[in-house]
Amino acid sequence: MSIFLQDDYKAFVRDFIASQPRKGRGMSRRIAEHLNIHPAMVSQIFSGSRELTPEQALDLAGFMGLSELEANCFLLLVQIERAGTHRLRETYRQQLRGLQAQAQELKNRLPKDVELNEQARAQFYSGWQYSGVRLASSLAKLNTAQDIAQYLGISPSVAARTLEFLLGTGLCVRHADGHLDIGPKRTHLEATSPLIQQHHRNWRLKALQRMEAEDDTNLYYSGPMSLSRAALGEVRELLIQLLSQVRSKAESSEADALACLNLDLFTFGKN
Repeated sequence: MSIFLQDDYKAFVRDFIASQPRKGRGMSRRIAEHLNIHPAMVSQIFSGSRELTPEQALDLAGFMGLSELEANCFLLLVQIERAGTHRLRETYRQQLRGLQAQAQELKNRLPKDVELNEQARAQFYSGWQYSGVRLASSLAKLNTAQDIAQYLGISPSVAARTLEFLLGTGLCVRHADGHLDIGPKRTHLEATSPLIQQHHRNWRLKALQRMEAEDDTNLYYSGPMSLSRAALGEVRELLIQLLSQVRSKAESSEADALACLNLDLFTFGKN
């Protein structure tokens, strides 16, 4: 379901509703509440002759989690239906063709495996959602910002902005058939990077949030201990070996879930 392949915004919204959990049951009411209109008007618009206003179209695009480019396309489809003259309608259609061409170019461009520039790296590591959305794109069932928003428990607008950034930087790609995937660009941080502390902080804060869920499948362990420095070195080596095995196991498996492993080993007190 791609807005860039649509010529009818009403059909696109009906498809969106049908793709939601429980086949979209209750979604029309939620749309009405979001647009601050009577529920009956939703039916009159998407199954009748009434049209969205431009303001309503923009609000609905945000509700559906559309990116900026997708929202502009959706708005143009609405303007085409609202146009009062053939000349104005053709003007909007020409603008729409330009957006569709732009979207096609972005969709087919495969970025090279290169490091992110400094500005993009700073944005990527500013919050957990960037890494979270990127990983979510590897799950076959998540192919829209709305899907990802529901899965991660974030707002559709945040998911849309984050996904747009990831697609623009090559950290995610959208294939010709519309499905999302992780892109070929790397996000590795060196231990000396000034962003490394923020990266660790983001995911440790997320771990603290997840502790409140009391999910038996999660694992949290804090183990203060006293030991010799020789034993400390051996423990560190064991953990490095374990991390290598974990990474190998994750990379060789077919992704159908997201997880985060935080591991800390540090000395404290006066040494």
